[in-house]
This record gives sequence, C-alpha cells and structure tokens, in this order.
Amino acid sequence: MFTTSNTIGEKSLQLLLGVTRTTLWKWRKSGMPATAQGRPGRENRYDLAGVLSWLQESGNQFDFRPASQTPDRAEVLRHEIAIRELARPDALAHAHALALRAADAIARGQFDFAMEHELRVALRAISVPRRDELEMDFAVWDFLCEAVLKLCDEYPDDEPEGALNADEIEPMGIFWYQVAAGEIVVANPAEENKREVKP
Repeated sequence: MFTTSNTIGEKSLQLLLGVTRTTLWKWRKSGMPATAQGRPGRENRYDLAGVLSWLQESGNQFDFRPASQTPDRAEVLRHEIAIRELARPDALAHAHALALRAADAIARGQFDFAMEHELRVALRAISVPRRDELEMDFAVWDFLCEAVLKLCDEYPDDEPEGALNADEIEPMGIFWYQVAAGEIVVANPAEENKREVKP
C-alpha cells in the first residue's frame, strides 16, 4: 500500500503510466480512484498513491515513463521507486538473466550492440534501493564501463592507488552502476577537442 494524499493531474498520469486518456477513463469506470472530477477547462485529479495501490491490486498493465517528462515532477519523484517496482516487479531478475546471457556472449565473442542496449535498459529499470542486489560478472561490468575505464587510464589522477575508504565505497559503486546502465556518459576530452576544431 502506498501512503500519500498528494494529487496528480490527468495529463501527468497519462504520461507517467504511458496510457491514453481513454484507458484512464476505462480504469475509472472499473474502480480506479479519482479525487476530483474534471469539468470544462479543468482536468481530473488523482491521488497517486491510491492509483498505484489500485493498479497493483487490479493487475492492469502500464509502461512507466521517467519523471522528468511529467508536469507534476516533484510528486512523481517522491513515488518513483514504488512506481518502478510496480511497473516491473521482476526488473532485478530480468537484469540478472540478461547479465548471465551477456557474460556467456562476451566469453564467446558474440556480445553485440543490441544485447548491450537491452542490458543497459534493464539496469536502468531496477529501482535504486535494489541495485546493490544485482550480481554481474566482472567481464560484463568491464565491457559496459570500458569507455570510462579507458579514460581513467588515459587521464590518471595524482592520488596514490590503494583501497577506498569507507566514505568512498558507496558513491563509487553508484557511479560505476550508473555508467554501466548508461545513466552517466563520459565524453573523451580529446575527442571533444577534435570535434570543436574545424579547418
């Protein structure tokens, strides 16, 4: 059960769930809660927690969209974790299965762009609190983070090598996960300079 009394507009809910206005109308007729019925010039409002609970109980399918695409972004961000879990409750298992396939494909030299893209999308679908549960072969991590690892070799820092301290471990893990998932893309400064210089 989700706990909030904040409401979200109909257009935001459509975008968030990846459904049409007609689908929302059908869901309302089937019992989905609406806090305020729209009238001319005013859209329907929904209690997001109530809608999520109803969707979970009813088993209706939807396609979660990133919060940055919705007008009620602040409200959506507060519930993004729950929404991701509801949209794809098996996201962790799905990513794990793809990671196993990727490890096998890398070992056979058959890992391709389509498989890489599918795995990165699956990694992004896992809610943040569950990301540390993912187990993935080092060869897969290395492949997904290869461009950044090359930059680390190309542009070494002046700090001495050694074990990370306790304050560095979690942020470093988050960084590498985001790189592997394609949430962080680091441009090569040398390549950027080449693009800027035109004869």
